[in-house]
Order: sequence, then structure tokens, then C-alpha cells
Amino acid sequence: MRSRKIVAREYSVAVQRALASLAFVLVATCAMWSPVAADGAWIDAKPLPTWNAPGGSIPTAPTIDPARLDPRCVDSTRPPETLEDDQLVQAGWRPVGQYWSGWNTRIIVATSGFDGMCRPYGYQAFVFSHEVFAGMVSPTTMDARTDGAAGASVSIFGQRSGQSVNFSVSFARYTSSDPLCCPSSTSIVNYVVDIDPDTGEPVVVATGAMTTQNAMQGTPAVAALTAGPR
Repeated sequence: MRSRKIVAREYSVAVQRALASLAFVLVATCAMWSPVAADGAWIDAKPLPTWNAPGGSIPTAPTIDPARLDPRCVDSTRPPETLEDDQLVQAGWRPVGQYWSGWNTRIIVATSGFDGMCRPYGYQAFVFSHEVFAGMVSPTTMDARTDGAAGASVSIFGQRSGQSVNFSVSFARYTSSDPLCCPSSTSIVNYVVDIDPDTGEPVVVATGAMTTQNAMQGTPAVAALTAGPR
């Protein structure tokens, strides 16, 4: 029969291992819950800024060293299937996730890179009217799980008057104390795709924004525009 000293020693080792595992989990949890920096302040501006112009060109995607791109993330991108996709690919962007279409308007998400979980990093939502580039939904590129990151809620409302089309996009809103998983607020920004009377070119204009607190603190409120492989 094993002595009590041996049993006690084995029990002590098991407890130490369990405590070490718990410490690792706590450190990892703290890392996941680290606060994020805000970069969606443009949504709070009154009036909203103007960053699109009639007849504008699709901006070239930020250059990223191919060696830094995980092949699994690249494989998760959506193959080009529309003329608008082709235009974005030619400018260096990678279409990701779904796109939204209606009333000859198409909204496509494309990214320049990915984070460690294959979430889009340096991405943008591009708007086209009759296959012509009309603008972007944000004045700057966005990163998943940061303030001002566009979410999966996109609605196209159709014609307001004449040739104009309305649509809205949701954005995650973080404060400096929010965990990465869970933004405390959500903003809905409304847009109109107008036709410039001088050039006849389409242009996207942000017309208003509304921000509301999320119903349950600590619960993800806005799904990512696209998610990497799980």
C-alpha cells in the first residue's frame, strides 16, 4: 500500500499543475478583454463628414507583405463573381463575406489583410451604382473588433426620390474600457446614393447617425462583416 507521504506529494503536484493551468487561463482571458482604442469618432461628428466625390476612383489597397498573410486566411476570401469584384481585385483588395444588392446598388466588403484569427484587417465597404464606383461607407479603413468597425447589418431601402437610393450600415462602438469581444454601443449610419447633377456620376453621402447602448453589457452586439475559419 502506498504511504500517506507519497499520496500527499502527488496531490500537491496535481494542485500546483491545476493552479498553473488556471493562471494561464486568467492571463489569456485578460489578453482577450484588453481595452481597444477608438477610431470611429467620425460617426459622432455633427454634421457628418464628407469623404466621397462624384467620379472618384477606387483607392489602392494598403500594401501588405505577402509573407505576413496566412494562406488559410487568403483561402477564406470570396472568389470574384461580379464586375464590381473585378474592379476591387484590380485595385489590390480581396472580397470577403457576403455582399448586398438592390435597386442597381451593390455594397461589397473587401480587405487588405487579416488578424491572427482571419478577421478582416484594413477593410472597407465599397458602394457601386449601376456597376460604377460611388464611394465607401467609412472615411478610413477599418479593423475587426475596433471602434467604428462596420457590422453585418446592412439595409438598402430603395429609391427616395428620382434616382437616389438610401441604405444603412451598423458600426460597433467601443469605449476605452470595453473588452474586445463586446462593444458597449452600436451606431446606425444612414446614407444616400445621389446622382451628381453636373457630372451624372453616383456619389455616396452619409446623411445621419444614431447610436444606442447595447441591451446586455458583455454580449457581442454587432456581428463581424465576415468571420475567419473556426
